[in-house]
This record gives sequence, structure tokens and C-alpha cells, in this order.
Amino acid sequence: MDPEEQPSEGAVPEVEQIQETPEGQKELGPGLYALSEEEAAKYPPNTYRIREELTHPLNAAVFEPGQAAAGKNDITVIEQGWSLNGHYYNADAIGAIAGHCQEKVVGYFNHGETNGRDPRDWAITVENGRVENDQVRAKIHIFDEPDGDFLRERLSYARKERADHLFGLSIDAYAQVTEGEVEGRDGIIVENVVKLNSVDIVMVPAAKGRFNVSEHAQEKPRMDVKTCREEYPDTARLIADEAVAEAQDAFAKEKAVLEQNVNDVSNTVAALTEELAQAQAKIDEYEQASRQAEFVSEVGTLLESLPEEKRSEKFRDILVALGPDKKDVIQEMIDERKDSQVAPVVTGEGRGIVEAVEKSEPEEKVVELSDDDRLKLLLGG
Repeated sequence: MDPEEQPSEGAVPEVEQIQETPEGQKELGPGLYALSEEEAAKYPPNTYRIREELTHPLNAAVFEPGQAAAGKNDITVIEQGWSLNGHYYNADAIGAIAGHCQEKVVGYFNHGETNGRDPRDWAITVENGRVENDQVRAKIHIFDEPDGDFLRERLSYARKERADHLFGLSIDAYAQVTEGEVEGRDGIIVENVVKLNSVDIVMVPAAKGRFNVSEHAQEKPRMDVKTCREEYPDTARLIADEAVAEAQDAFAKEKAVLEQNVNDVSNTVAALTEELAQAQAKIDEYEQASRQAEFVSEVGTLLESLPEEKRSEKFRDILVALGPDKKDVIQEMIDERKDSQVAPVVTGEGRGIVEAVEKSEPEEKVVELSDDDRLKLLLGG
């Protein structure tokens, strides 16, 4: 190479300038990484990136099944104490991790090389974190895509075989650490977790992160009906008799409730029917009174065609008594009265009116008819 073309000391080749900046190298032991200058500026002093996945060989004892307290549907994110990577998580660090898990934290298949993970590796979400018995416990949601069935199959196998030691969970976090001695052992003391990047699925977790499938395996297996009948016929019969008795009791109670509801509805219908009948009677009464008033008004109008001396309350009452169906008879009586002649009669009480006195020949005897008699004659009586 021409000396003039050789790069000066400290110069960065152009090809290296476009490559992704690699993460910091391990400085304090397994699973601990120094931050870049840009990352370090964002966090408190002595903050390192920490991953609790075992990356160096240990003896076979670490792969033996562990014992865990009961907690259905929970996972264990991490336990207080020493990890297999030589990191000691004190109570403050455990509390900080639980606090981060109160919110939703993503989880990937394996730890990634950078912070910019591929969303297609996103497998679970961790939430509802809390501290129980020096452990961070939490709930998980498993996504169907892209590898939900893959994960569930392995969890099912681990549950069946009580083998939650075969794989587990590991945190990827930014933590403040210091060197010190705890429980007679020197190592890295994790004092605070300032950021929990993810809780990832790994083959060999170093800080006892696990799915707790062995806890689920301790549940009593469910027996199907066919097996119960074949292997435990007496028990099956008792269960069936009890189920029938419970069903009959429930049916009787429901029947009583329904019968009471029907009775209540019947009483309500009867009461409403009575109210309707009373309302209809009032309507009929009102309509009849209205028709009668209209009829009386019509009679009054017809009587106005008579001279005043041929009108009387008695005659009016006679016409009204005939009713609306006898309007032709009423009109005939009014016309007859209009054509009749009347003569004043002087009584002790004053001047009166002789009603319906017909003019007759002098030689004939005058027969006076009362209004009632005339009414009978007109009606054919």
C-alpha cells in the first residue's frame, strides 16, 4: 500500500463507520456489560447492563428441579440472593424489579444483541409484579403469533414431567452495582435496577427465573366421566344421584318462582281488567250524558219554533221523555201544537195556558185531552 494512502494513526476506516456500534464488553464477570458513553450519560453512576442467563458451564447440580411455593398462573422473575453469574440481588434490587413488573414488560425468545429487538421475537408480556417470599412473582400473557403454540407445547411438557428446570426466564436490565461481600462471599452486589428492558425466555436462567410449571403439575389430575364410571362405579353413581338431586331441587325452586310470577301476573291482569271496565263504564256514562245533553238542546231548539204562549216546561219534559229515537214523533207533536189554538184561562194563581184545546163547532161538545192522552194517541196507544 502506498504510504500516502495508509490511514493515519487513530483514523477509523470508512467501512467501520457505517457498522452498528457493538455493545460494551464484559468487565465485571459473566452477564455484566459496560454501557456505551451515550447510554451511561442517561443513567446513574455504576450502572451496567445485566443479563441473568448462564453463559458458562457449571456442574450438573444446577440443572436439578427446584422447589417453589404455590402460586397458580404465576412466574418467578427472579429471586433475592446470589445468581449463578455471581451477582447478589439485595432487597432493594428485588423491590425495584417488582416495581418495573407492575407495568407491562416485554419478553423475547433469548436475549438479543442490541436494544432494538425484532418485534417478531416478542413472545410474552409480564405484568402485575410483586414481592413474595424474597421472589418477584408476576403474571404472563403468551401471544399466539408467531410462536405461541411452540411455547405452550414446551410448557405443557415441562408441566407433565415436572421439569421447570429445563428452561426459564432471565432479566435484561440496567442496574447499579458495586463490589462487596454478602453472606461470606465476594462478588457483584446489585443495589438497584434502574431499567428493566425485558424478561426473556432462555434455556439456562442464572437467577432462578422460571415458569413455575412444577407448581401446576401438583394439581390433582381431572378424570373424565367414562373413566370414573368404569373404574369407580359406586362413586360415579353417588355423583350422579347427587347431581340429579341438586337438579331436581333447583328445578323445584325455579318452578315455585315461575308459578309465583305467573300468579302475580294473573292478579295484575285481573286488577287491570277491573280498572279498564270501570274506566269504560265512566266513558259510557259520560258519552250517554253528552248525547242526552245534545238531545235536550235539540228539543229546546225545536220548541223555539213555537210561539211563547204555546211553550211549557211540562210539554218540554214530555218531549224529552220520548228520547232521541222518537225525533219524528217529537217533530209531529210540535207541528200539531203549532197548528192548535189555545185560549187563556184565568185561575186563582193568575193567567194560565190551556194546552192543546182544539177549536170545534159550537153545536159539538168539546172534549179536552191532556198531554198524556194526546201522547198515547200519537203513539198508537
